[in-house]
Amino acid sequence: MTQQMADRFHVVFSGGLTGGHLFPGIAVAERLRRIIPNGRITFSGSGCPFDCEQAARSGFAYFSLPAAPAPRSPRRLWPFLTKNFQGLRRAAEFIGREQVSLVVGLGGYSSVPMAWAAARAGKSLVLLEQNVVPGRATRWLASSASLLCLSWKTAEGQFYRAANAELTGNPVRTEFTFPRQSASRSKRRLVVLGGSQGARQLNDAVPAALAACRDALVGWEIVHQSGRHDWATTTRLYERASLPACVVPFILNPAAVLRKSDLAIGRSGGTTLAELAAVGVPGVLVPVPNSAGGHQRQNALHLAGAGAAVCINSASSPAELVASVASSVKSLVSKDEYRTGMATAMSSLSHPFATSTVVERILELLNRNVSAAA
Repeated sequence: MTQQMADRFHVVFSGGLTGGHLFPGIAVAERLRRIIPNGRITFSGSGCPFDCEQAARSGFAYFSLPAAPAPRSPRRLWPFLTKNFQGLRRAAEFIGREQVSLVVGLGGYSSVPMAWAAARAGKSLVLLEQNVVPGRATRWLASSASLLCLSWKTAEGQFYRAANAELTGNPVRTEFTFPRQSASRSKRRLVVLGGSQGARQLNDAVPAALAACRDALVGWEIVHQSGRHDWATTTRLYERASLPACVVPFILNPAAVLRKSDLAIGRSGGTTLAELAAVGVPGVLVPVPNSAGGHQRQNALHLAGAGAAVCINSASSPAELVASVASSVKSLVSKDEYRTGMATAMSSLSHPFATSTVVERILELLNRNVSAAA
């Protein structure tokens, strides 16, 4: 394949709504851009502000189209069908008009119209699945995919029909591939990650839990990502508990923070876990109680079984949740040797070449398309 041919490629990354879906796509897109600097890369989804902002920050164009989640009641079935067929039509027009070569589906309902349109148009479709339990969008589209990239071996065999599935690991952004800083630090660091949008349950429970074990946290610093909406409230909770903490709406460079961290409290989305594994930070995991298919709980149990994390029952009462988090944190911060073992177990779950592997497979598909057209 000549460079001139490569420069004509147009790859669309479809999906988002959360960092867990979006950031693996950005990781792959950034590496692909370095290899084919004059090729076109576009991100597409429902147009939520988070997706648009992150795509723009990384220097990628963005195309919005209608999409709707699966309805939970029959009354929502018609709006669901109408909106997604509108999205399918707009996506099909975009694929033809903009000469799209390949689509990468990132998961979630906002990925479906563009990925579905690509399959209908006979374009190569690559799917990235971040979780132990595959999402509904991935399961539905798998039989149409040219390549299904899995993050966990346990996801294999959970598809009715899926050709060309490969265990690649979950791509992480470039900064997560830098070596962990081992220089001595005056304080240990505990970081609280509620996901890219924050997590109300963690924002309410964690300050109280950490206040309950403040004596064990002497010599530790606390960094808490709260999300934009809960920043002021979470800050006040720490202030009322007289517990020093750096509360931020969003951590712009999570890799830099995590490389200097010793323990994390957070949700258990697939991308959060891939990033913790990349830098070897053990976790106290509080799964989203109502995640689709219980995938966050299954993710957390998988890591707990590997000795890399503790899984907390997030469906318990607020008081029980505070007590469970406090007990786990108190135990872990006081046992350096045990925590070090958990960090080693976490590192063993990483896939350091996931991003490069996915990019190689995309380039192979693009090459194959050029050869078929010749």
